[in-house]
Amino acid sequence: MAKDKNITLAAEYFNKAVNSQVKGKIDTAIENYRSSIEIFPTAETHVHLGVAYSLRGCYDEAISECKTAIELNHNIGLPYNNIGEYLMSLGRIDEAIEWLEKALTFEDCTMNYQTYLNLGRIYEKKWDLVKALRFYNHSLDFYPDFDDAQDAIIRISSLMN
Repeated sequence: MAKDKNITLAAEYFNKAVNSQVKGKIDTAIENYRSSIEIFPTAETHVHLGVAYSLRGCYDEAISECKTAIELNHNIGLPYNNIGEYLMSLGRIDEAIEWLEKALTFEDCTMNYQTYLNLGRIYEKKWDLVKALRFYNHSLDFYPDFDDAQDAIIRISSLMN
């Protein structure tokens, strides 16, 4: 019975955090995510806390939260994708590749289109345009109307002509 109350209270803090984050109140979101985790830690809450940290530019903290999420549930792809994004933001693109490729091994990862886009961006920076184009096209396999991928394909195609 006490566990059910804890789960309910943690969910309330989580929902408050998400609402705060959507409204741009990142500090309040971080406080509520932390409160939720103190009561009943979940991988999802750690991933969301990581996103909030990343919005503050605190990428090391964001990566740490995603790694904690993986420890709690190593069967979800989103924290791997997010770590890859945070490493990209830190300019550590070779490390990012490993995490992004790992994210693609998970069927649950709803962000596959974004993961492929990120890999495309990395290979574009490395001037491996053929590989970049392949990843951008894969992104469209998941989300055909993805403007970022479409724009990247046009950009790469013009560079290759």
